[in-house]
Amino acid sequence: MVRLQALLQKEPQFLDPDLTLSRLARRVLVQVKALSSAINQSSGDNVSRFINSYRIEHACDLLDQARSITSTMFDSGFQTKSNFNREFLRLKGCAPKTWLAQRIGQAGCAGKARGSKDPIYSAGISVSAPA
Repeated sequence: MVRLQALLQKEPQFLDPDLTLSRLARRVLVQVKALSSAINQSSGDNVSRFINSYRIEHACDLLDQARSITSTMFDSGFQTKSNFNREFLRLKGCAPKTWLAQRIGQAGCAGKARGSKDPIYSAGISVSAPA
């Protein structure tokens, strides 16, 4: 996991919408099954959700820079709006538009979704959260 975390910090592979577990495993020089198991054990989530947690944090950074939601979605590695919205809601507890409203001082979501886990933080991965 340390090599994977270092890779994702140094080279944001998660921004590639066509990223596969096989390609990720090759980049960190481990077998596919070993990488999948390590992610499952450390984060409690599957590989897709783990990668999407990085994507959503990146999306929040872009949204903080006044980027549009649509461009943010694509530039964060998501291919569909439905998946982006679902993962955003799972991790942040609200839709991107609501999150933005909250960031600029309007009513919005208070944090991540009730009962959801945040794999980045539960796995002990340090990713800077938006200010």
